[in-house]
Amino acid sequence: RKRATISPAEAEPATSSNFFYGGGSRFYISIMKSFEQKKKELAKLKDKLAKAKLVIFTSFARAGEKGLNVAEMRNLKKALRAVNGEYVVGKKTLIDKALKTNNGQGTADGRPDIFGYEGSSGIAFGFGDEAATAKVLHTFAKKLPKLRVFGALLRQGFGGRALKLLDDKTVLELAKLPNREMMLARTIGMIKYPLSGLVNVLNANIRNLVGVLNQISNKDKIRYG
Repeated sequence: RKRATISPAEAEPATSSNFFYGGGSRFYISIMKSFEQKKKELAKLKDKLAKAKLVIFTSFARAGEKGLNVAEMRNLKKALRAVNGEYVVGKKTLIDKALKTNNGQGTADGRPDIFGYEGSSGIAFGFGDEAATAKVLHTFAKKLPKLRVFGALLRQGFGGRALKLLDDKTVLELAKLPNREMMLARTIGMIKYPLSGLVNVLNANIRNLVGVLNQISNKDKIRYG
């Protein structure tokens, strides 16, 4: 018959003297790991907040309802990466702490009301074209009502030091703006149009001049035969 065995942790209760060395050690290690993980997540959030040109606050799941599934979340993240953006899921307490400790992520208009945003929180960081980032969020939110946009922080001013707090309607207006590529194409088109017109005029004048010279030449040939 096999003799039943018990672990030292089961044999000896976790009193104050043996808590860290006996049965309670695993619990302590778990707490420390969780604490270190939160510190790393907070540091990453603060770094992204400091570098992003646009920070859009969203929820991807509402209370008591199914949120974005794995495929939808993957597609959203992929679309944002294509415009130099990133989507990060985080706890509200951690996001709020990152905003408070990250060099005044409050603005003259106030601070984002993280705890007032209903549902599970997700942040879209835009490191490139602000309109392109907003456009991706707006496009996905139209297709997927589970994804909701609450507001944003827009970096502006000289050196990008100033922050502007935007509501959901302003984020929508930002999404309607043409991105940098479209603006550049339009600008080039506007510059190119008068230049091409000038070239056409010059070409026409040259053709007319050549025609006049040919006529004079023909008249001289007839006269001096």
